[in-house]
Amino acid sequence: MGYKLLIKIFLLSILTVESVFALTDIERIDKLVKDIKKERIGLSKTDAKKAKNPFVKAVQKRQELKHVKKYKKRKYNKRLSLKAIVNNRAKINYKWYSHNSTVNGYKVIKISNDYVVLKRGNRTIYLYLKNKKNKNIKFSSN
Repeated sequence: MGYKLLIKIFLLSILTVESVFALTDIERIDKLVKDIKKERIGLSKTDAKKAKNPFVKAVQKRQELKHVKKYKKRKYNKRLSLKAIVNNRAKINYKWYSHNSTVNGYKVIKISNDYVVLKRGNRTIYLYLKNKKNKNIKFSSN
């Protein structure tokens, strides 16, 4: 019987302490709400007009940069890699291309069984399938 009485007293004391803290929290929240409700005075229209524009420096810097000479970025060609050839379409750098398509500025001139010919101006590139074991694989439609 004494054990149950101790548990009841302990629980009652916890509830009392919680209610006291809850009241102080409610009072604190009420004070915050009252402070928010108070009318706040901002800048008058004349004071706002007299204030300096904080963005003037950024605009001036942007205008100064217009006079700076711009350098062209060099375009580096990606390394071209032939991955597959199926039905007169070539998979180059993980994208599929057909005859007369453009790959990094090169035009696909010819698609053969194991290689592709690309041309740009007077420069011609031959891309070969890397794995020669696949040479005898044939696809047929049923």
